[in-house]
Amino acid sequence: MNEHGFIKAVHRYLPSEIYRWKIHDTFTGGVPDAYYCGPAGPLFIEYKYIKLPKKADTYVKLNISALQLEFLSKMVKYRQNAIVIVGFVLENKTSGIILKNKIWEQDLNKEYYLSHAKPTKDIAKGIEKYVLP
Repeated sequence: MNEHGFIKAVHRYLPSEIYRWKIHDTFTGGVPDAYYCGPAGPLFIEYKYIKLPKKADTYVKLNISALQLEFLSKMVKYRQNAIVIVGFVLENKTSGIILKNKIWEQDLNKEYYLSHAKPTKDIAKGIEKYVLP
């Protein structure tokens, strides 16, 4: 699996009333991967798909670009919903975590990812909480 496949796996569980836009902007750097909107408001998401390190105390590098960090920080500053969703394989199943409140700026180790891992169905439910009442 890759990032594109992970996004599709999450989208499979989203209800149809959530507007979703997989952003592909070749002209503007730093734009998040996706935009979602529903009755409760909008949400920007930067997706990452990683291979977890072998050791639990090893820190995970997300490779979020400076422009992406700037965009996400600006959205948070403007009180807009912006999160990072990180996908990975855990016990032969696709899993992920939702990073909010700018925690994506911190160094997080494998143990953090393992303790917060959720199946893709629950990741979709996490998106719903932002955009549906």
